[in-house]
Amino acid sequence: SSGCSTHPHLHFEVHAPDGALIDPFKGPCNAIDEFYWAAQPEYFEPRVTSVRTHNSDPIHGCPSNNEFHRFADTFDIGEYVYTAAYYSDQMKGDSMFYRIYTPDGVLWKDWVAVADTFYQVAWWYWGHYIPQDAIGGDWRFEVEYYGKKYTKHFYVINPTTAIYSEDKNS
Repeated sequence: SSGCSTHPHLHFEVHAPDGALIDPFKGPCNAIDEFYWAAQPEYFEPRVTSVRTHNSDPIHGCPSNNEFHRFADTFDIGEYVYTAAYYSDQMKGDSMFYRIYTPDGVLWKDWVAVADTFYQVAWWYWGHYIPQDAIGGDWRFEVEYYGKKYTKHFYVINPTTAIYSEDKNS
């Protein structure tokens, strides 16, 4: 990836014989008679691109220039865990559902957010204090968007109350 982009990606162009650039999408913003796809995808594809945990608030800038992800998977009791969800084509009015589960499968926190405008690229994060009596082990941060669930596991260290899950894909 080069320049200011959110992730590595591919660009391609369609050119007419005279060299003019052709937008391959048929739609209200492009008055062409037919599209140039074998099967034209939707122009917007709302989706979660990543679910992460961080040890501090992430700082987003252009890659390699004032950007600090601060990814982390392991946290001690008493620390903050920053949960984050990254999106593309997030539509105005879209609802996102968030849940955090303890190692014994108990819902610890849940909340809902609604997009206030269209975002081609968006990221949202929240800080959560891990209490002193937290169960140690494999915790789960879950994001639900358009009916699909995305999961990120993270680990809380508390040797006196550790519960370790056998199934990390639940």
